[in-house]
Amino acid sequence: MFNPKSVANLKPFKKGENGKVPPKPGERITDVLRKLVDTAPEVRRVPKTYKDVICYALIDKATSGDTAAIREMFERLDGKVPQAVTGGDGGPVVIRIVEDGNAK
Repeated sequence: MFNPKSVANLKPFKKGENGKVPPKPGERITDVLRKLVDTAPEVRRVPKTYKDVICYALIDKATSGDTAAIREMFERLDGKVPQAVTGGDGGPVVIRIVEDGNAK
């Protein structure tokens, strides 16, 4: 059962509100990564945010040869590479419709 005092504290949301906390304004992690990648390695600055720390860690792993980190950086900066959908022999995908056991 609910505590009557806690139920008394409940208030409906105002019209147009849904109760979700809006995201804080700021740079996306991809934007931070792009800025850091575009700078020379010897111009490394002191990280000010956790985004900087994470991006530097990713850059360090990628430059040491970690292929997963390299893939992550490429996907963050250039987007995922689209994969073609083809049939079994590399040709187009064939769709067969079967009605009552008779293929068309």
